[in-house]
Amino acid sequence: MHEEKGQERVPGEKALLAFMERCYGLYEQKMYQAAYRILGDCAQAEDAVQDAFLKLMKGRVYFQDGPGDPYQPGGN
Repeated sequence: MHEEKGQERVPGEKALLAFMERCYGLYEQKMYQAAYRILGDCAQAEDAVQDAFLKLMKGRVYFQDGPGDPYQPGGN
């Protein structure tokens, strides 16, 4: 399957990826530190942070057209 450069697979995909990269940059280290304190194991802490970001990306965030912050936590 060939995708043209810059073509989105789903509407808002570029914005979602930019949002996730920003969240990762802001929170990854703090989340890892908290997970390590709880779990006491580097590999388990890394897995916990990765799982949290995957869950966030797969279903806990949606795109909303319009002014303001386009991302809201699911369930609101």
